[in-house]
Amino acid sequence: LLKESPSSLFELAGPEGTFHTAKSRINANTLILSSVQVSEPAAVRYAWKDAVEGVLFNEQGLPAPSFHKELD
Repeated sequence: LLKESPSSLFELAGPEGTFHTAKSRINANTLILSSVQVSEPAAVRYAWKDAVEGVLFNEQGLPAPSFHKELD
């Protein structure tokens, strides 16, 4: 589940490694991220800041932890 948030906690980076704010939405069970500044995503991160209020929860209402993932 994805709660609405005025500022996205998701960020995408291209091959150069600079992160940009990403728009997020859920389609069925898939999280879809996009950023006009990133045409070839190479990494994603979520809630990568101090003391954030999460917007991503599982079906039981538990929050997702912060994460950083390099994409294949």
